[in-house]
Amino acid sequence: MLIERIEVQQNRLVVQLKQDPDNPAEDDHSTIVIPWTKPPSKRARSILRPTSAKLPLRPMKLEQRATLVAAIARGRRWLDELITDSATDAQAIATRERCSLRHVNMTLSLAFLSPALTKAAVEGRLPRGIGLEQLRELPLEWDSQFEALGLDPI
Repeated sequence: MLIERIEVQQNRLVVQLKQDPDNPAEDDHSTIVIPWTKPPSKRARSILRPTSAKLPLRPMKLEQRATLVAAIARGRRWLDELITDSATDAQAIATRERCSLRHVNMTLSLAFLSPALTKAAVEGRLPRGIGLEQLRELPLEWDSQFEALGLDPI
């Protein structure tokens, strides 16, 4: 079957199919109706609110977000390396990456961020002022991470 026509209607898509032209034996037309709604043109971004927020919030800066997401990914990659390769340790990573052992350890701590905080960072929903330095020094318990940042848990 081939698609003959797709019609976009208010709450649905109507797909009209026709038989393969190489097989003219059946000249049957079929219609498929798919429920559909148009996605919003601009996705709303709800910023995580600090517990003491009274002023309107601004999202974190794009450059800061990119740096943070790259550091989280690096921390997860290094943690995976440490788990899977018994010959690798934090000092070996520091030597390879030409950075300090402290930097490696602080970056590894980002691999233990709460999934909700990681998702908020990727989506750019963290409020301005919360960045890499604050996230590197969080406690390991996920509930305590929100509390340490002064954010309402999601």
